Amino acid sequence: MNEAWKELDLGGGGLQQANLRLARLLRRRGVACALLLAFPLGLHRDYLHDRRGAWLFRLATAASVAAALAGGLVPGGLIALGLVIAAAIDLARVDARVAAVNRRLRMQVYMSQTEGAPQAPAMTRGSRRSVV
Repeated sequence: MNEAWKELDLGGGGLQQANLRLARLLRRRGVACALLLAFPLGLHRDYLHDRRGAWLFRLATAASVAAALAGGLVPGGLIALGLVIAAAIDLARVDARVAAVNRRLRMQVYMSQTEGAPQAPAMTRGSRRSVV
Protein backbone atom coordinates (compact mmCIF):
# COMPACT_ATOMS: atom_id res chain seq x y z
CA MET A 1 0.00 0.00 0.00
CA ASN A 2 1.21 3.46 -0.87
CA GLU A 3 2.21 5.41 2.24
CA ALA A 4 1.70 8.85 0.69
CA TRP A 5 -1.28 9.40 3.01
CA LYS A 6 1.17 9.93 5.87
CA GLU A 7 2.48 13.07 4.15
CA LEU A 8 -0.92 14.77 3.86
CA ASP A 9 -1.43 17.79 6.07
CA LEU A 10 -5.13 17.97 6.77
CA GLY A 11 -4.81 20.33 9.70
CA GLY A 12 -7.53 20.72 12.25
CA GLY A 13 -8.10 18.47 15.21
CA GLY A 14 -10.05 15.58 13.73
CA LEU A 15 -9.48 11.88 14.16
CA GLN A 16 -7.69 11.60 10.83
CA GLN A 17 -5.20 14.27 11.91
CA ALA A 18 -4.67 12.42 15.20
CA ASN A 19 -4.00 9.19 13.31
CA LEU A 20 -1.47 10.90 11.06
CA ARG A 21 0.32 12.39 14.06
CA LEU A 22 0.24 9.04 15.81
CA ALA A 23 1.73 7.26 12.79
CA ARG A 24 4.76 9.55 13.05
CA LEU A 25 5.13 9.07 16.81
CA LEU A 26 4.69 5.31 17.20
CA ARG A 27 7.80 3.31 18.04
CA ARG A 28 8.79 0.30 15.95
CA ARG A 29 10.17 -2.99 17.25
CA GLY A 30 12.71 -3.27 14.42
CA VAL A 31 14.20 0.13 15.13
CA ALA A 32 14.43 -0.63 18.85
CA CYS A 33 16.21 -3.93 18.10
CA ALA A 34 18.59 -2.25 15.66
CA LEU A 35 19.46 0.40 18.24
CA LEU A 36 20.03 -2.37 20.77
CA LEU A 37 23.14 -3.29 18.78
CA ALA A 38 24.67 -0.10 20.17
CA PHE A 39 23.56 -0.92 23.73
CA PRO A 40 26.60 0.66 25.44
CA LEU A 41 25.27 4.05 24.28
CA GLY A 42 21.73 3.37 25.53
CA LEU A 43 20.17 4.50 22.26
CA HIS A 44 17.47 1.84 22.42
CA ARG A 45 16.35 3.19 25.79
CA ASP A 46 16.30 6.76 24.46
CA TYR A 47 14.19 5.61 21.52
CA LEU A 48 11.71 4.04 23.94
CA HIS A 49 11.51 7.22 26.06
CA ASP A 50 13.48 5.81 29.01
CA ARG A 51 16.01 8.58 29.60
CA ARG A 52 17.10 7.31 33.01
CA GLY A 53 17.81 3.83 31.65
CA ALA A 54 19.73 5.30 28.73
CA TRP A 55 21.95 7.30 31.06
CA LEU A 56 22.51 4.25 33.26
CA PHE A 57 23.81 2.35 30.23
CA ARG A 58 26.10 5.26 29.36
CA LEU A 59 27.41 5.65 32.89
CA ALA A 60 28.04 1.91 33.21
CA THR A 61 29.90 1.94 29.89
CA ALA A 62 32.03 4.88 31.03
CA ALA A 63 32.72 3.15 34.37
CA SER A 64 33.73 -0.05 32.59
CA VAL A 65 36.10 1.77 30.24
CA ALA A 66 37.56 3.87 33.08
CA ALA A 67 38.14 0.78 35.21
CA ALA A 68 39.81 -1.05 32.33
CA LEU A 69 42.04 1.93 31.53
CA ALA A 70 43.00 2.28 35.19
CA GLY A 71 44.27 -1.29 35.17
CA GLY A 72 41.26 -2.90 36.80
CA LEU A 73 40.41 -5.37 34.09
CA VAL A 74 38.35 -7.57 36.41
CA PRO A 75 36.05 -4.76 37.69
CA GLY A 76 35.80 -3.32 34.17
CA GLY A 77 34.99 -6.75 32.78
CA LEU A 78 32.34 -7.37 35.42
CA ILE A 79 30.66 -4.06 34.64
CA ALA A 80 30.80 -4.90 30.91
CA LEU A 81 29.31 -8.33 31.64
CA GLY A 82 26.50 -6.61 33.55
CA LEU A 83 25.87 -4.39 30.53
CA VAL A 84 25.65 -7.42 28.24
CA ILE A 85 23.21 -9.12 30.61
CA ALA A 86 21.10 -5.96 30.82
CA ALA A 87 21.07 -5.75 27.01
CA ALA A 88 19.95 -9.39 26.78
CA ILE A 89 17.12 -8.67 29.22
CA ASP A 90 16.15 -5.61 27.18
CA LEU A 91 16.10 -7.76 24.03
CA ALA A 92 13.74 -10.21 25.71
CA ARG A 93 11.47 -7.38 26.83
CA VAL A 94 11.58 -5.18 23.73
CA ASP A 95 8.06 -6.15 22.58
CA ALA A 96 6.52 -5.27 25.93
CA ARG A 97 8.40 -1.97 26.10
CA VAL A 98 7.40 -0.95 22.57
CA ALA A 99 3.77 -1.85 23.32
CA ALA A 100 3.79 0.17 26.55
CA VAL A 101 5.34 3.23 24.90
CA ASN A 102 2.91 3.04 21.98
CA ARG A 103 -0.03 2.67 24.35
CA ARG A 104 1.06 5.79 26.22
CA LEU A 105 1.55 7.70 22.95
CA ARG A 106 -1.93 6.69 21.75
CA MET A 107 -3.46 7.91 24.98
CA GLN A 108 -1.62 11.24 24.74
CA VAL A 109 -2.59 11.83 21.11
CA TYR A 110 -6.24 10.85 21.46
CA MET A 111 -6.73 12.61 24.78
CA SER A 112 -5.24 15.79 23.32
CA GLN A 113 -7.92 15.59 20.62
CA THR A 114 -10.71 15.79 23.19
CA GLU A 115 -9.34 18.56 25.42
CA GLY A 116 -11.04 21.42 23.58
CA ALA A 117 -14.04 19.46 22.32
CA PRO A 118 -17.47 20.75 23.26
CA GLN A 119 -19.21 18.64 25.85
CA ALA A 120 -22.64 17.16 25.29
CA PRO A 121 -25.40 19.16 26.96
CA ALA A 122 -26.43 17.81 30.32
CA MET A 123 -29.73 15.99 30.47
CA THR A 124 -32.21 17.43 32.92
CA ARG A 125 -35.26 15.74 34.23
CA GLY A 126 -38.05 15.91 31.71
CA SER A 127 -35.93 17.21 28.86
CA ARG A 128 -35.30 15.41 25.60
CA ARG A 129 -32.36 15.72 23.33
CA SER A 130 -33.16 15.90 19.67
CA VAL A 131 -31.36 13.49 17.40
CA VAL A 132 -29.87 15.13 14.34
